[in-house]
Amino acid sequence: NYKNEINETLKKYNSYGLPSTYEFEADPAQWDFFDLFTAGYIWSRKEFGGVRKARIAHRAKRYPGTALGLLDRAYSLGASQNAILRMDADPVVDMFRWNAVLVKEKLLNPKMFDEQWAGAEIWKGFGNGEVFLSDMTQIDAFFIHGVGTSDMPGFLKNPDDMGVAVMPKGMSLDLDPEGVPLRVGKRSVTTGGWWWGIPKSSSKPEWGFKLARYITNTQNQIEECSTFGMVPVRQDILQELGLMFGGGWMTQVFNVAAQQLVENKYTTVPMMEEYWQVGENYMDAYYDICVKGLGQDISFNTIKKVLQERYVPKEQAILKKKYPDRP
Repeated sequence: NYKNEINETLKKYNSYGLPSTYEFEADPAQWDFFDLFTAGYIWSRKEFGGVRKARIAHRAKRYPGTALGLLDRAYSLGASQNAILRMDADPVVDMFRWNAVLVKEKLLNPKMFDEQWAGAEIWKGFGNGEVFLSDMTQIDAFFIHGVGTSDMPGFLKNPDDMGVAVMPKGMSLDLDPEGVPLRVGKRSVTTGGWWWGIPKSSSKPEWGFKLARYITNTQNQIEECSTFGMVPVRQDILQELGLMFGGGWMTQVFNVAAQQLVENKYTTVPMMEEYWQVGENYMDAYYDICVKGLGQDISFNTIKKVLQERYVPKEQAILKKKYPDRP
């Protein structure tokens, strides 16, 4: 019902509309960035509970979670770590452009900017109907669904209504004359985690080793993962996810998380001390180009020029402190 309207809307930005072979898949695990736009557009134009509003949200508070989300989308669009540090590579420009279009077409819930949403605000948004879709970790999924305890009661009136899927595949907004995306990315985002370490100065390192082994034994890890949503790292648990977690919603979350880890192929944020400064630079660019830049030209070339003039120099200044050979 909305196909012609969506085509005309996208035509303003890529002179074509939806890709020539586009199909809105029923399975969100098959989605790409055009499917996100389509779902968000329909949700924002229909009334739910007598209210019409944007129902997609992501972290927008100026903190590491928001910076990570921006890098994740750039990686999905095909960026490498070097492209992230260059900041004006095509996949990075694609990331800012998609975000600018989502904001300009009012597909992102404006409260995420006005109220500076972090993860907890999005959890509440799922509970009160403000949010229908967001990029969340498996730990977020546990908080949203709840595990039946007073500490984690969940936010959904009907927890069975929660669905999870791997990240959407990156596609450039720009198409060739045949209606084919100029750049096709992946479903990969960054992988992060926590690690155990024993200081060299430890007077009894063997005690630290025994403690780490005890905490990560099979039974303790099952209890930890089923309580907090941590992805198991023990091979014996990963090979028997359905058996260990009962085959319900919890198993579904872990199965999708395991599939996403395969998609990620060891992708990480740039491993350097200056990473947080890089992230701050990305958030500054995001608010400048995508949020505050409503109504301005958000063509590919214009966004690339803004990045090169305002933010690439900042990026180079950050990196040259210790990495003079980096771009």
